[in-house]
Amino acid sequence: MKSIHLSMVIHFHQPVGNYDYVFEKACNVCYGPFLKMLSDYPAVRMALHFTGCLLEWLEEHRADLLERISHLVTRGQVELLTGGFYEPILTQIPRRDALNQVALLTEYIHSRFGIHPVGAWNAERIWEPHLPSILGEKGVTYTIIDENFLKYAGVEEEKTYGYFMTEDQGKAIAVFPSSKRLRYFIPFQEVDETVYFLKRVSTRDGHRLLVYGDDAEKFGLWPETHKWVFGQGWLKRFFNILVQHRDWIHLVTPSEYLSKYPPADRVYLPTASYDEMMGWALPAKMGALFEDILTEVKDKGNGDVYGPFLRGGYWRNFLTKYPESNHMHKRMIYVSDKVSKASRKKVTGVKVKKAQQELFRAQCNCAYWHGVFGGLYLGHLRSAIYEHLIKAETLADKILHKRRMWLDVERLDFNCDGQEEILVSTPHSGLCLDVNGGMITEWDFRPRSVNLANTLSRRPEAYHRHLVSIPEPKKHSEGKIQSIHDITVSKEKGLEKLLVYDSYRRGMLIDHFLGKDVTLQKFSLGQYRELGDFTDQSYTLKNIDTSKPTEAILYFQRKGHVAKRTVSVEKNILLHARRPEIGVTYTITNPSRKEIEFVFGGECNFSLWHSELSKRPRSFRKSSQFELTGEAEELKIRFQFSQEAKMWIFPVQTISQSESGIEKTYQGISLLPHWRVKIGPREKKRINFVLAIEKTLT
Repeated sequence: MKSIHLSMVIHFHQPVGNYDYVFEKACNVCYGPFLKMLSDYPAVRMALHFTGCLLEWLEEHRADLLERISHLVTRGQVELLTGGFYEPILTQIPRRDALNQVALLTEYIHSRFGIHPVGAWNAERIWEPHLPSILGEKGVTYTIIDENFLKYAGVEEEKTYGYFMTEDQGKAIAVFPSSKRLRYFIPFQEVDETVYFLKRVSTRDGHRLLVYGDDAEKFGLWPETHKWVFGQGWLKRFFNILVQHRDWIHLVTPSEYLSKYPPADRVYLPTASYDEMMGWALPAKMGALFEDILTEVKDKGNGDVYGPFLRGGYWRNFLTKYPESNHMHKRMIYVSDKVSKASRKKVTGVKVKKAQQELFRAQCNCAYWHGVFGGLYLGHLRSAIYEHLIKAETLADKILHKRRMWLDVERLDFNCDGQEEILVSTPHSGLCLDVNGGMITEWDFRPRSVNLANTLSRRPEAYHRHLVSIPEPKKHSEGKIQSIHDITVSKEKGLEKLLVYDSYRRGMLIDHFLGKDVTLQKFSLGQYRELGDFTDQSYTLKNIDTSKPTEAILYFQRKGHVAKRTVSVEKNILLHARRPEIGVTYTITNPSRKEIEFVFGGECNFSLWHSELSKRPRSFRKSSQFELTGEAEELKIRFQFSQEAKMWIFPVQTISQSESGIEKTYQGISLLPHWRVKIGPREKKRINFVLAIEKTLT
């Protein structure tokens, strides 16, 4: 009789910063029922991976599920995998942090469940050639990859069963290829489809291994899956059939197979992730083209032949596609360096350990990218990353600074774009200023651990083109349901009418020169023409004055054009160590012999929520002051102007994709204080204002 080995590896995860009700729902409709069903079938053996973010939540809220996991481990039914504790992409964080994150989860599993894991789950199955030396150094003997990685390396499909050895710097690990067919069969097709496939690839010697490695959320949390998997009994039928056919379907854990059979070969893999991820990583225009090419190849029946030679970008492309992601990533590396520096000081280990833990939480991968899941577009996930980064940096600074009052100014190519940025830190604030636009791209208020500039620009996505022709959601046919990779659903009508794209990155102190005909409506929709070339062009940092120990003045300058006439702008930014406020002075010079007239504004974008201002555009009459309250953040931003300014305000909303469909997502509030300016020949106009943060109580 022909037979085959089957190894199932199921990954359980919820990101740092996700809402408690999402964790609770996942436990109630997915994790709990799955683990209960598994415990009812002791003959069904598999490997499970739980991220530290989820384990910490379970410790506090659902200890019963931890006890069920412990029971499954104790009776030898389940093998647990380690990995980065807070589910970082190990190759995208500093090596010292990657090693510590793996050690942290390994130690937790040993302490909590009494076993020492030898396998590791690799977040999002993102592979880079130096990963083996990271895992190998921490005693990991195997990890899971996609079978396509082998095909990219030139391995024929018939030879992709079993496992392969690879190495980096002499650190060797085994890689188990996960079957893409099984990913699309389980649990979306009826169980007979899986059995038929297993039968087709089984052999007389029975040595072959087929691996299924995928997310637990497919078993109840993804749309429509709870009813299908549990209500209509798919999982019970699946486990029943595995038990029924155990004479030829041999269920094993990866480490069991590793101990019984030799590797198929040695292999060196290129940078890769699963197919869908590599498509998402491409810029919108190229992503749409790539999607069309894949569809054409598939329609012609050539998918299996050409598939290994067709792949998109890889994870690091997200750092180019989304400047906000790159900023967050480089901020993480900067804070990691600061925490590492603090760890070398003679301080108690508790302080350093707390700073490291906050840093590690900020390395959770989910908010750094975007695909079929909301990811980067979800403000609460980005806010959680910044919250933990700010906490980690604040703790490190308390170790590094002896004085109560201090102010640090650094000039460095922080975001690796070839130009210097300026980082300013005080006991209450952290700021990043970019010469591109001379704007503020980050303003941290440390007492609340919040980045007030945590916004996102409105930009095109490949899936936006489908909004005009989204079909009605299909009801699942007999014996199958659709995967989220096969569904395009709009969560409300008319979203295509809300597609607006920004021509610049959103931040604070973005300089606009507008015509008198520009209205709030046109400005909020990007349906206007800039008279000047200052919004997204480089300023020159002329000087940084730190002659006073508790103040710093940054002098920016740009000579550009307004309505084809030369105009010079000096933008001086005053920062204080004693109070969380920014003083801004604009000096606009007209060197020509003709009068110039325009509307000038300094746009400021805030990641705050206000029950009224966050809903619709509003215009306010001229005033010498204005206050914006962030109700959820319990903060108030106070504007004080040297001369009365008119204020435009509108919510910034993106149209983004999540596993439940395409939706409108709130990103923040844009404020444009502006003035009608008339400057005579060879004259100057000066505008001053102050932005101050005040804490409020709700």
